[in-house]
Amino acid sequence: MRFYTALTAAGVLAFALSTSVSAAGSASVEPAQIAAAKTAADHEAIAKAYEDDATELDRKVELHKAMATAYKAGKSASWVGNHCARIAQDFKAAAHEYRALATEHHKLAQQAGK
Repeated sequence: MRFYTALTAAGVLAFALSTSVSAAGSASVEPAQIAAAKTAADHEAIAKAYEDDATELDRKVELHKAMATAYKAGKSASWVGNHCARIAQDFKAAAHEYRALATEHHKLAQQAGK
């Protein structure tokens, strides 16, 4: 019974997070946008997009952590919970990289503004 309760909770969380993520849309940066960036405003827009992408990945991290917990609480094969935990780690690392890219574009914006 605990398994089904945990699985239901994970499903509700997944739905809530997926609707908030899809409502936010995708802020992904296009290669042409990077190539054309010359002004401080251009670089700040790219930095903002990377920050938005990182925030979206943070939501996915929480989703996959909850799913890992739900699977591990049940009688599923242990690899399923471990799979979700690994995905959460990968999303966390990707969010960190997006924030590093945003930081670089903030620096480029400062240089372009001089």
